[in-house]
Amino acid sequence: MKVEALRMLDPSITDPLVAKVKELEASESNGEVTKLASALVATAKESASARRAAAKLRADIERLKTDKEKTVARERDADRLSADEANVVGALRTGTGIQELAHFSGAYESEAHATAVLFALSRVRAAQDLPKHMKLYTVAPAYAAIFGVQPPPLPQNAKDRLKPGAWLAYVTAVAAACGHPVPDTAKKPKEREPLAWAGVLAGFADRLKADQPQIKDAGLAEVVKFVIERLETPRQ
Repeated sequence: MKVEALRMLDPSITDPLVAKVKELEASESNGEVTKLASALVATAKESASARRAAAKLRADIERLKTDKEKTVARERDADRLSADEANVVGALRTGTGIQELAHFSGAYESEAHATAVLFALSRVRAAQDLPKHMKLYTVAPAYAAIFGVQPPPLPQNAKDRLKPGAWLAYVTAVAAACGHPVPDTAKKPKEREPLAWAGVLAGFADRLKADQPQIKDAGLAEVVKFVIERLETPRQ
């Protein structure tokens, strides 16, 4: 039961964790470690909720019988979502935790920012194979927190259509903000989208590299090093 509570980031586990950190930090006046612990817990819960919502959407698609049906499902418009699919949008759009972690200031700023990047990457992973409008809902909180690029206006009602081309325009703008713009020679959407994704991943690697020299914790430093290597490994 305790293991399951830990996996679900239940308050019965996370509240005592933060309380223990606060107790151990009682001799310090600034409370930065407690603040960091609270921000980590909030972001972890937010991220887990988004991943579960995205997993539900993918599972619904995978239940379809043929590859053609699955492709159609990933390309369908928002007004053709089921009620269950529309109901998970709220979990995908939430991003207050990752914003706080990404803009953490103080002695543990680099650790907080690097961890925010890792959570943002989990959002990117969760967005894979989702319908395009759902991709936008999923990654927008991460891209806004890490790269400062706000998404286009998103409808409050998940079943309202997005403006055509909104997803491609957004991911292309993020790639440009990362310093890895899509080349002008790429004209077709099927060319531009994977190039934009590659640019964004390179941007994540750049952010981690900037934090890497200041990270004091050996365990986190090792994780960051591994992730940078993965991001920079050419994909076949």
